[in-house]
Amino acid sequence: MKPEFKKNIVVFIVALIIMFFFIEIILHLTLPAYYGIPPYTFVEDSELDYIPNPNFKGIVVNKEHARNELPVVINSFGFRDKEFVKEKGDVLRLVTIGDSETFPDTLLVEEQYGKVVEVLTNNKVESLNLGVSGYGTLQSFNFFKRVGEQFDPDVVSYLFVPNDISENVQSRYALISGSRVQADWKNKKGMAKVQIFVYRNSFIARELYRLTRSSAVLDTQENPKLNEVNWDMMYNTLQEMQEYFSKEDIKFVVIISPFENEGENKEIESRLLAILNELNIEYINPTEEYIIRGGKEFLRWKYDSHLNSIGHKLLAELLTTHLS
Repeated sequence: MKPEFKKNIVVFIVALIIMFFFIEIILHLTLPAYYGIPPYTFVEDSELDYIPNPNFKGIVVNKEHARNELPVVINSFGFRDKEFVKEKGDVLRLVTIGDSETFPDTLLVEEQYGKVVEVLTNNKVESLNLGVSGYGTLQSFNFFKRVGEQFDPDVVSYLFVPNDISENVQSRYALISGSRVQADWKNKKGMAKVQIFVYRNSFIARELYRLTRSSAVLDTQENPKLNEVNWDMMYNTLQEMQEYFSKEDIKFVVIISPFENEGENKEIESRLLAILNELNIEYINPTEEYIIRGGKEFLRWKYDSHLNSIGHKLLAELLTTHLS
């Protein structure tokens, strides 16, 4: 290799590194320092993998939201909501369970569908938000039994999303150094901490990871949402929930997170409805109304894909009608 060629390669690499840092500096000056759930929102748990960190206060960044930075406050009982007393007054007490769609990562807690039900009913309903980002159905149910049962609810609503099907068998997330990360990062040991640091502080690295992660998922030969073992687990979990809530005289309602009813989504919805009907579980299917109101273009965040405040209002309206 000629010396001149080697020199050009070195100059190119140095220029690339300088450009990388220059872009990072611009992004850090013009955009919020961290996207997503802040470190130490959750703490490790032997049964549930992780749980919300009681009395935690932090900020979730959602650049699509009008507020941009959204406060995340975990109360002393360990769920994202205001403080409550265990004794309920002359109200119907609703507990909402589910994953990030219920938590929700990308909204003010006041915009969550259970909280909107309070407004729509002139506070005749009191809603407690027990959603935990990343939970599957079984984790949500067990978290309710640990934390929510003491509040003597009249109604429990579970917001189903397709990810729950696979997460009932294997948790998708783990905690490392206070950060919630993909479960397979645990195997990287010391390198995981380096990866977390880079992911947390580099906008470029974060976007590259998201792109490569999406590609890896698309290349997976078997879709976990259509795996028979996962569906058996979903059936058994819903059956256990129905029996438990019936025994405790608690009204149990499943809300199906709405999506465009085509391809894989159509098969998931069809199989879930068959299970709910067989187990005689009350449910709300917003898909038709969701499509009428504009679907994901108007009811979901474009960047993040979770339901936005308009989507949560739709769920709240349908649940209010169902309860009345």
